Amino acid sequence: MPSTGGVSVTLLETSDDAIIGHIKVHVYNTILLSAVEQAFKGMEGDQEQVLIEILDVSSSESEKEKDVLKSLKAGLIKQVVDLGGKFANRPFPWILMPSSLTNDHLCIKGYPAHLSLMPGESHNINSWSKGVAGLTQHEVNVLAHLLKAKTMHIVKVTKTIGGAVIASKEPVIIGKAPPADSIFQNARRMFVNGTFDYGGPPCLQASSAITRKKKPKVPMSVHTHDDVMGIVAKDTMTTIQKTNLHPEVLIPPPSHPFKLAKQLPT
Repeated sequence: MPSTGGVSVTLLETSDDAIIGHIKVHVYNTILLSAVEQAFKGMEGDQEQVLIEILDVSSSESEKEKDVLKSLKAGLIKQVVDLGGKFANRPFPWILMPSSLTNDHLCIKGYPAHLSLMPGESHNINSWSKGVAGLTQHEVNVLAHLLKAKTMHIVKVTKTIGGAVIASKEPVIIGKAPPADSIFQNARRMFVNGTFDYGGPPCLQASSAITRKKKPKVPMSVHTHDDVMGIVAKDTMTTIQKTNLHPEVLIPPPSHPFKLAKQLPT
């Protein structure tokens, strides 16, 4: 028979207690299903929210990395333009940095060659990307930081060495002095023809305050009574031994001249 509101009409023929019991079960099941449905909807909402938050964090980190790279490029371009260069008139020439600097009669000093690849180098010999995008994020951060701190800077090449730079006899990128514990004695340098050497500034000297080792001072209060008595006894024995090193020498009595006596007659 058809039902009304989910309750079978056949229940009308049963007792009142049975009807009430069936209605209670029906209401309980309806409420329970509704609560479970709401709970699952809430969980789905939480998962969506967490996913969105994770994506937001990753995207913000990516934006920070892009900002650091833009800052590095902008800083280099500004220094070149301030010195009369033409970086702003063409795409950022990271791979051709040595020749671009040489054409503008410029060079880089203080490049952290012990912490980063030189322009045109790649971490993977099979990699096609040798541009600035081929640097690791750590290398980009180091370069941007040193450029901002003016430890790495672009300078004008003097006329006296201009020809030597063009002929690759003088470097166009000079490395920053490596730390004292570096395996290289001097900084790395790059020439316009793409060759390198280690004829840059020497390694930093280790601080004397770091290398000097101070002997620990032992306070007098740490000595016990027995220790003090032992030290006194040792000093006494030392004194006795020192006094015995020079024994007293007895002075012989004064000598008298010998006289020859005449032989008595027999």
